[in-house]
Amino acid sequence: MLYVLLLFAMAFGVSAAADESISIPGGDAERGRTLFFSCKACHELAPADIRTTDDSKLNLFGLFGRRVGFDPNYNHYSAALKDADFIWTEDRLDQWLKSPNSLLPGNKMPFSGIMKAQDRLDLIAYLRQFKADPPPDALMTIK
Repeated sequence: MLYVLLLFAMAFGVSAAADESISIPGGDAERGRTLFFSCKACHELAPADIRTTDDSKLNLFGLFGRRVGFDPNYNHYSAALKDADFIWTEDRLDQWLKSPNSLLPGNKMPFSGIMKAQDRLDLIAYLRQFKADPPPDALMTIK
């Protein structure tokens, strides 16, 4: 039976060891909320009108659709993030959460990544709930 599974995996390019990027929507937002507790030391989730005055925390509220390295209330971006040229999407965030240094070498986020795809999917599902409605046009523009 194991031999048949290995042949199937080889024939269709499936790797049991590979942990690929998330390509489908879903995730358990409640579990993601629990996972976010480890992010709270450096990040917050609050609309601009009720956010804290602690500018050392990057606000992830409305992250999706926002240009990377752009939050007018956060001044601690690394050069790698300031110079990057993309919009945060679920796929990009998945890549970042898996390995920030692989996505943007030279960033200064002290985080090695989340290896389990389900953990990333759950965290993304949680963050998806905190969207700006609608995202400001300036945040959607590539520099």
